[in-house]
Amino acid sequence: MLLSHYFQKLRDDIRKREEEMRASQNFAIQNTNQSSINGDNTLQGDRQNGFLGTALSNVLVIVGLAMFAYTVKYVLRTVVE
Repeated sequence: MLLSHYFQKLRDDIRKREEEMRASQNFAIQNTNQSSINGDNTLQGDRQNGFLGTALSNVLVIVGLAMFAYTVKYVLRTVVE
């Protein structure tokens, strides 16, 4: 009796989550359709900004590593002398 009540509660929770997931997917599809109808290219703009931000981050990491390498090189030359 106790287990059947527990399993029923789990089934209800699963059904509720599935309904919420379907609702959120439908909402996302409606927003995408609405933005394409209005001619908004916000999704494409977000992708481009993401790419530029990623590229900028990668360049800054490379510059930082190069600066660190020259610092290590300077320190090692100073220690050897």
